[in-house]
Amino acid sequence: MKKLINNVDGIVDDMIDSLVLSNQHLKRVDQYHVVVRADCGEKVNDNKVKLISGGGSGHEPCHAGFVGRGMLCAAVLGDVFVSPSPKHIVEAIKAVANHSQQARDTGCLLIVKNYTGDRLNFGIAKEIAVNEYGIAVDMVVVDDDVSVLMNDSVVNKDTKRRGIAGTPLVHKVLGALAERGNSLHDIVQYYHKYLCPTASNNLATLGVALSSCTIPAIGNPTFEIKEQEIEFGLGIHGEPGAYTTKMTTSKEIVKNILDHLVKYIDNSNDKDIVVLVNNLGSTSTMEQMIVVKDTIEYLHGLDYKIHRLLSGHFVTSLEMSGISISILSIKDKDTLTLLDSNTTATAWPINGLLCPIAKGESVNLKYNNQSTTSSTSTDDKYSKLKSIKVSKQHGELIKGLVHRCCKDLIDSNQLLTDLDSKVGDGDLGTTMERASNGVLKEIDSIPFEHPCFAFRVLSNILSDTLGGSTGPFYSIFFMKLANTMYQRCTSNGTNEPQPMDWGLALVEGQNAIQELGKSKKGDCTMLDALVPAIESIESSVSKQQHDTITLVQIFEEAYKASEQGAQSTIDMISKMGRSSYLGDRSKNVMDPGACCISIIFKSLFNSIKEYNNTNKVNSELLT
Repeated sequence: MKKLINNVDGIVDDMIDSLVLSNQHLKRVDQYHVVVRADCGEKVNDNKVKLISGGGSGHEPCHAGFVGRGMLCAAVLGDVFVSPSPKHIVEAIKAVANHSQQARDTGCLLIVKNYTGDRLNFGIAKEIAVNEYGIAVDMVVVDDDVSVLMNDSVVNKDTKRRGIAGTPLVHKVLGALAERGNSLHDIVQYYHKYLCPTASNNLATLGVALSSCTIPAIGNPTFEIKEQEIEFGLGIHGEPGAYTTKMTTSKEIVKNILDHLVKYIDNSNDKDIVVLVNNLGSTSTMEQMIVVKDTIEYLHGLDYKIHRLLSGHFVTSLEMSGISISILSIKDKDTLTLLDSNTTATAWPINGLLCPIAKGESVNLKYNNQSTTSSTSTDDKYSKLKSIKVSKQHGELIKGLVHRCCKDLIDSNQLLTDLDSKVGDGDLGTTMERASNGVLKEIDSIPFEHPCFAFRVLSNILSDTLGGSTGPFYSIFFMKLANTMYQRCTSNGTNEPQPMDWGLALVEGQNAIQELGKSKKGDCTMLDALVPAIESIESSVSKQQHDTITLVQIFEEAYKASEQGAQSTIDMISKMGRSSYLGDRSKNVMDPGACCISIIFKSLFNSIKEYNNTNKVNSELLT
């Protein structure tokens, strides 16, 4: 897997330097992997307990991101996924609590995640600090991971529960107590009574991953997850989880996580909880937001009261794709006050500690607005367009053309996606399929014997379903097509469009796209296929006044023109749209928008040809 940073030598030093260079409130203990609050040596803080945490790197923003007033006083960082040595931990303790007798007496609390290396190294550092420097030091071990409890083959399960994403909640609550001035003894007691996972059953975490992570020094994923599988109940060091299961929906994944979590949470009192949704590294924000939604809705269904919600990166595992969910059961109302208290730690989400809505509370904003409460239906707004009619036979033909185009665009999803992936964002095939399905969903309710009205309805559907930059172009084309044809018919005193009306309406639709997009033929866009096709139709309509030319011939020529136009974009350098940013790199690829137009005209031609063979459509253009 590619890495932006491939030089592992000095990676921790560089990361620490980044932190202190970008934040004047942080300092580094010279020659050690220790980040401290810059004000920890000030006498005014000597009567406050100093909180220190740490562990291997690769879990950012934990731990250094939680150094700040109201949380940690120092963080000790080891190499990637490697516990820091006692030497570095002792230097952290000395840096924050060895500058005065009052500071040594007030003491230091080590918050350690339950991994063997962390427990041993922090434990040794504690003994050194107490016995050699006379500093009061205590230690609490966070073991919020409940995945090990799901594995029947593991012995002594309680001792093997790892410390994972619930740890920052401990940092915040205990840090607020320290800032308040509580003693070391009181803070430790509060932890065991209200936070300690195994002592109080008030904190539990469980995670899933879709991919492993790659340790820079190794260069390969620590384990493999198949395409249609997820790893359930894993730690934060790239190790496999409790078991592998089939990939499923986010709702089902969240349900499985929460069903396990609530087994271990003490619900003896009211179901008052705090929820933390943690990104393990590379889960997209969109995916995480959906997980948050599913989490809130499922917990509401279980009658839990979510008093606070946190979502984001707290304890990551390098670039692992996955999430974990932590639940903290609130047994002391002061816990919420402590969570809400101020901190200067950069990674704690001051404006992201949210109070979710209560179960049953509406999420919709309702307001009175005359324009919305008295809004008219589509039929009412465009009823005048219904005055323009074609025969029932031609109405069925138009419907058939639209239906065939939608089907062919859906079938062309992969082709359009492949082209768009080379010069755009790769979503054209998907968006055209979505729009086509939107049209097909409504097609039986659209009165195509009233073409102006039908095209206006299609304009609305395409505007709603296409989105992006493609939607407005297709939408305005059909809007202009409808309005131009209506205006020509009414000005001519007829309610039935003539061939020239169709030809000129198509030209106006094409012109509307050019005006909206500020583009023209030759810019390597959809217009390079659309303009030749419509020019061909307009020319054929003009010829039809003097020569015998069939509808099949008209659209055969239009299709050929659109295909030639689309092919011409292969040699062009794009001047408009996303591909215009590529310069020469946009050459040798057919413009996806032009390809889409050629697919549409090929579909129109084939549909008319088949319809003609069955129904013997006359030579007049939709009259």
